[in-house]
Amino acid sequence: MNLRLDRFSLFTELEKSLIPNIVQLVLSLDGHRICLGNWNSAQVNSIASALLPTDFFEAIEEVMLVVYRTLVPRIDAIWEARKHAKYIESVKISF
Repeated sequence: MNLRLDRFSLFTELEKSLIPNIVQLVLSLDGHRICLGNWNSAQVNSIASALLPTDFFEAIEEVMLVVYRTLVPRIDAIWEARKHAKYIESVKISF
């Protein structure tokens, strides 16, 4: 599943600053960490820099939930691919 910015509506200033940042992070080399909920400090700092002092928790949480609804299929695809790879690996070992 490809994560693209055009999947999101960017109406508020928070959405315009936060969502492109998250998409960029997910598509980066360590993007799998975000999909699995294992953010590193550079990713957290990147998100923090996209926030404004006037952004409040409820609005941030709402935007993050929209993004995570898109990430859930991506997470499922990652785990399915991993299970498939492990199955193939075990079959090769047994022969």
